[in-house]
Amino acid sequence: MPGTAGPRSHRVTFLRQAAGNGTRGQRTGPWETLHAVWAEVIQSPGRELSAARQRFEATSLLLRVLKPRRWTPTTADRVTHRGATYEIGAIWEPNQDGFDLFIACSGVN
Repeated sequence: MPGTAGPRSHRVTFLRQAAGNGTRGQRTGPWETLHAVWAEVIQSPGRELSAARQRFEATSLLLRVLKPRRWTPTTADRVTHRGATYEIGAIWEPNQDGFDLFIACSGVN
């Protein structure tokens, strides 16, 4: 697929909530597009799990992206993929090469 980076063949968009505070200090601004990047969607291991766990995995996403140079994704951001929106639960670098990030996401209800 032209424009992709190797196995990163899925287009994902990072969203960040705009500034705005409610009466209790919670963020109330709209979600705005931060950046769209190519990602590798990694399947969750253990296909033979119970029905409840499989349902959880169906609403979860593990992404591998090139580490952005101009911005930093945080767990306060969200990701959209194929029309679904996900909250970012964790972000980590798999090794010290500084090129990749793994991002664990779960579906927003």
